[in-house]
Amino acid sequence: MTKRSYARLTESQWDEAAEQNSRGASYEEIAKTLGVSVRAVATHLPPALERRRAAIAASATGSAATCPVPSISIASIPDVADREAATKHWRQGAWADTQALQARLRQELTNPAPDAKAIRALGAGAEALKHLIAIGRNVLDVDKAAADIELPELIVRELTLVEVSEIRRKQLQETGDLDPADLLAMREAIGADSDVPSEIVEEGDEEPVAA
Repeated sequence: MTKRSYARLTESQWDEAAEQNSRGASYEEIAKTLGVSVRAVATHLPPALERRRAAIAASATGSAATCPVPSISIASIPDVADREAATKHWRQGAWADTQALQARLRQELTNPAPDAKAIRALGAGAEALKHLIAIGRNVLDVDKAAADIELPELIVRELTLVEVSEIRRKQLQETGDLDPADLLAMREAIGADSDVPSEIVEEGDEEPVAA
C-alpha cells in the first residue's frame, strides 16, 4: 500500500487558506485545493486565522506598523477662502473616509469569527469621523452656502376658462366622446365673448365646399 504524499505549505500559503476559509471554504475544500490533508488544515489554519484577525484589528485601530498614516501636503489643501474648492475637497474626503470605514466594518461583520475589539474600534472611528465631518461643515458654512444659492423660480398661474375648455375638448376628441351637445355646453359655460376657436366642429358636421 503506497502512502499518499502531501505538499508542505509556507506561512503565506496558509494565510491565503485563511482568506479562503473566511469566504466560506470548508476544511475539506481547502485541503483538496492545496493538496494537503484535512488534518494539516486543522493544525495550521487556526494560527493563520489568528494572524488574519490581528492584521485586521491593527489596521482598524490605525497601527503605524501595518497601516501607516499617509502624509498630507498642505499645498494640496484648498484655501478655506475659496469656498467652492474647499467644500469640494471636504466632501470628497468625507465620502472616501466613510466608504473605507464602511468596507472595513462590513468585512469584519461578515467574518465567520468577528473580532469584537476590532468592531468596537471601527465604531469609535465612525463616531470620530462624524465629528470631523461636522467640524468641516461648520468651518465652511456649508448650510449657509446652500441657503444662499438662488433656486429657479417656478411661475404658476391659473388656466383661463378658454384653456380649460380647449383641454377638455381635446380629451373628449381623443376618447371619441365629444358630441355637438358637449361642444355647445362648453361654449355656453365660458360665455359668448370668450375666444373659443370658431373652427371647432364635430367630425361629420362639416358643410360641403362648393366646387
